[in-house]
Amino acid sequence: MFSIIIRTIVKITLLSVFLHSAQAPTSALRIDPLPEKPTLTDMFNTNCLQMTQSQQMPKAYIMKGLGSTFDDPAGALERAVPAYDRRFVRIKSYFQKRLQDHPEAI
Repeated sequence: MFSIIIRTIVKITLLSVFLHSAQAPTSALRIDPLPEKPTLTDMFNTNCLQMTQSQQMPKAYIMKGLGSTFDDPAGALERAVPAYDRRFVRIKSYFQKRLQDHPEAI
């Protein structure tokens, strides 16, 4: 009985820490798609948003693991992970193409 109470307190504490410490809700996992012909600024902006999203995805994963349904962490992860991967491939390809004449930078 005592261990159940302790586990419940730990779950509630962890959940409240993750919910209150996050500056943005998990809905911030959505990032606008890249334009068809992105500029260097577009790519840097998206890269910065990717870094933010990479910090929000573990929060959603932990919330899902704790059984929270606040702001739909399971749905956010289902949408965010494939989109994150697609954007990562485009960003990497863009910079590799721009730096192809500078092999020391790749």
